[in-house]
This record gives sequence, structure tokens and C-alpha cells, in this order.
Amino acid sequence: MVVEKRSAPWLVNGYRPRKADSAYAAYRFSANVQVIIDADTRAETVSRSPSRRHPAQPRPGRTIHTTPEPRSTRPVPGFRNTLQGLSRNVEAGGCTTERLAAYPPAVQLSRDPSNVAFALEAAFPTHLAGDVQSVLAVMPEAGIAPTMPFEVEVQGNTVAVPSRIYNEEPSADLEGPPLTGTQQVILHCLYSRHSDGRVRQRHLEHILASGEPWVVPFVVRLAGEYVLEIIEAIGRGLPGLAVPGSAQRRLYGEFIARNPAFFARTERRVVSYWSCYYRWKYGAFGTYPGCVLLEAFRAAVVEQVGAQWPRHTPHPAAGGG
Repeated sequence: MVVEKRSAPWLVNGYRPRKADSAYAAYRFSANVQVIIDADTRAETVSRSPSRRHPAQPRPGRTIHTTPEPRSTRPVPGFRNTLQGLSRNVEAGGCTTERLAAYPPAVQLSRDPSNVAFALEAAFPTHLAGDVQSVLAVMPEAGIAPTMPFEVEVQGNTVAVPSRIYNEEPSADLEGPPLTGTQQVILHCLYSRHSDGRVRQRHLEHILASGEPWVVPFVVRLAGEYVLEIIEAIGRGLPGLAVPGSAQRRLYGEFIARNPAFFARTERRVVSYWSCYYRWKYGAFGTYPGCVLLEAFRAAVVEQVGAQWPRHTPHPAAGGG
């Protein structure tokens, strides 16, 4: 999802700002269609300019809400097929559906555990392969494969960090030699990508103080997600970002300088989640904790490169809501 300049009115997750919102009037999302599935299984589709229209299809500037029966404990029958059908129907109207990255399909693993081991080893520089294998030996097996890895550069090494893992947490009474300090950090990094937000936050808090460069992508990725408590935990756990010349500022500034596209995508995700879930609480983007955290990251990279850094968010000093 891309934010780009445009003078015409724009939509953010179905919200069209009032004319008075001039501070945000130059931003819009370039995706033709967004599909958002919330906890109540409500589908919202936003369309910009279909070339052919069907009565059941969205029209420009219009949001279609599809609300199911009252929620029960039973799974929704054919839910994945419903989503796929919705995508096909919209595409038939001349729109392009955005990939449902936030809701990856559940992929059953093959019986060969080396597939999972390879995917998780790829999340760290190669010199840590032995330590990663020791960590994997204490992690329970998962029935679902790690999903949708994102690639970043860490001090000249390309790593591929999974968006989500589904392994249960290791038992506290494990047999065998204890994990070393480095191995414990690796374990916490991996579980910061867990599908359960509480598990992510619990393990995140163990890695925020780390000075290892390979920890940084796990932290920055969480800054671009939707759990407010995690964003606030990152802000509390990285006090050095506010200190010019600090080791923490150099660590994060160097990572962002090496990964400008990744940071730009993180910025856009922060704006999107603010607009979708937290705009009611933080009327101005500049007051949202995610924006405050982005500005700290921005200060770190500006200090690192000695020049201004491209912005992909509304300016925090701008008014409007």
C-alpha cells in the first residue's frame, strides 16, 4: 500500500477527510481496493475507479459493509472462499485487489522439519546458524509454516524475517543445557513474530535493550503493526533514541539508512493503522504514539546520514484529524 501525492480527494480505509483537513489532503493510498477483516468478521471494501460496474460492486467514494450473523463459537463456513469470491467479483469490475498480507493462508507443513529450520535460520546472519539450531531444538513444532518473510539488510547480510510464526512457547522445565545469552535473544526475536500479540509483546520486552544489529529489524517491524501496547513498549524500551550520539541512536539510524524501502513501508503502515483503528482516540496523527516513535527513528537516521530523510507520513506538526 503506497501513499502518494494527489490533489483530488482521497480515501483512507473508507474514511474521506473533511475539506477542513487540509493537512492530510495531499495523501492517499494507491491501492484500488482494501479488504479489512476485523474481530467480528466484517468485510469492508473500498473502490476508487472501476471500469465496469455491477450493482453488488463498490463505487468510487462508497464503502460497502457486509455484516454476518451474530458471532458464535463455531467457525465461519467457507470464509476463505468468501474472501476469494469477493476478490474475484471486484476484479471483474476492473479493479485490482490488494494482496491480503495481514491474513496469510494457513499452510500445512510437510513432514520434513528442515523446511521450517531453513526458514527460521534465514532470519539471522549466517554466523549465527549454530545458535539458531540450538534454539530450534527447544522450540515445539508447529502445524503451520512461518508466513510471508520480509527481507532486510543487516550490516551487509540479507536476512528474511517471518511475518508470523505459530510455534507454542518452550516449556520452562526443559531438559538439556541452558541456552546461552545470544541464544536467548534469538529465541525472543523469533517469538516476537508470534501470531499471538501477547506473546509478541512479552518477548519483545526482552530484546529492546539489546545492542545487536540483527535484533533491530524485529523491533522496527513491530513499530509498524497495530497493537498499541507494543508500540508504547517500544517507545519506553528505546530511551537512547532521544539522546543525540547515543549507541542506540546509531544502531537504529544505520539500519534505517540501509533499508529505506522497509522504513518507508513501516511509515505507511503506521499511518494506515492509526487512521483505521486509533483516529477516534488520537485525532491528530502527531499525537499518536506510533508517530512519536517514527519521529525518533527519523531523528536517528538523519543523524546517521547527515541529511534530511524522505517522509511518507503527514507531518506531525500538522493539524486536523
